Amino acid sequence: MFFEGMWRASATTDWLTTPSIRGAVRAGVVRLPVDMTPSDERPLRNAGSAQRRCALLAAARMWGSLTLEQAATVTGYPLAALTRDAKCLLRAGLVDVGAPEVASLRGWSWRPTTLVAAGRESEVRSHLAELTWPLRLAVTAGRAWEKASASARHNALTTELCLRAATWLGVPFVAGEMLSGADDLFGTGAGGSPVSWSKRADATIMRADGVRVAVEVTASAGPSLDRKAEGWARLLAAHPAAGVIVLFLVADPVDASRTDLSLRTRGSVSSAVRAHPGPVSSPVADRMAVARWVDWFPRHGEVSDGFRGLSALCRRGGSWESVDLLSVECRGGSTAAVDASGLLAGVPWWLRHDELDPMAPLMAPYGVGLERATTRFGVVDYPELLRTPASAFAHRRLSRAEQRAGCR
Repeated sequence: MFFEGMWRASATTDWLTTPSIRGAVRAGVVRLPVDMTPSDERPLRNAGSAQRRCALLAAARMWGSLTLEQAATVTGYPLAALTRDAKCLLRAGLVDVGAPEVASLRGWSWRPTTLVAAGRESEVRSHLAELTWPLRLAVTAGRAWEKASASARHNALTTELCLRAATWLGVPFVAGEMLSGADDLFGTGAGGSPVSWSKRADATIMRADGVRVAVEVTASAGPSLDRKAEGWARLLAAHPAAGVIVLFLVADPVDASRTDLSLRTRGSVSSAVRAHPGPVSSPVADRMAVARWVDWFPRHGEVSDGFRGLSALCRRGGSWESVDLLSVECRGGSTAAVDASGLLAGVPWWLRHDELDPMAPLMAPYGVGLERATTRFGVVDYPELLRTPASAFAHRRLSRAEQRAGCR
């Protein structure tokens, strides 16, 4: 995404959205293949594919937008199957799809780099209402349906960063924009009072000790950058034991005319820290950092040693010092989210811990629990549509392994 010509200052994403396609088809302006023509089908009613299609929708909702290749990595499903699902969900209005490359140069086609974004709430609402509670929770995490706040390429780059962190850094949990809001990090998501600021980080990377690194991917510097830095510094100052580090990751477009974005970002952070220094025991300057994409990933297919510890610059004693964000001291931290990771289909599959039963609150009034209960007739388990994403995925892998063993 970054070095392959798609991360350009002038790049745009060509989107296909169901409302626009419907209007164009009705007006006779365009004819599309049958597998892309809007329809009234209900793709989440199919018991055989509902888990997989919900997983794709959940990945789009969690990360704002991502490529089909990234969705396959997050969900653990084959790319070919997810491509078919994306067409089905597009027809029903549940997702939008986009081309990160300039479509006019090559024409539309389905590729691993095809972008997928969650559809509009008005289109999705009735489909979500038909889901079982575990599936609905897997897609939405119990949150209101919202469109992503950042651009598609921006989200895809953030997703790539978190997939690399989840693969190489041994972190227990990563989450996208959906679970990276100020209230998630400092308010009710951290067991405290609600935080009214509606800003969301692009992603969250959790350390082994529960300290969360909130990532802000920055591709340009303007008034919004100053406001973001000031807002995060204010929250850090007000919550010195929240266990949160805010990282501004500078990703200059490869054809940008100016190359001082990192300096301007550090200037915004410095101003924010001066305005909200925080307590002496936990200064805000120690919990705000700046790093550059090219310092971690200097060339296509290469990773530097700096990424292994999330090396970044912090303002200390009037100068910028390099620190490793994965090991730097930080008060607070909680790993509670790890226990709930198995409920969420938008979390990379190998990080999901199947610790919680989403049906427990619904079954408690009856004084029973069904999940993996042992009887004299065998082990009782939930049917597919009542399982968590973690248990359903593990069950499928076990079934495939048993089938292969039987063939041998």
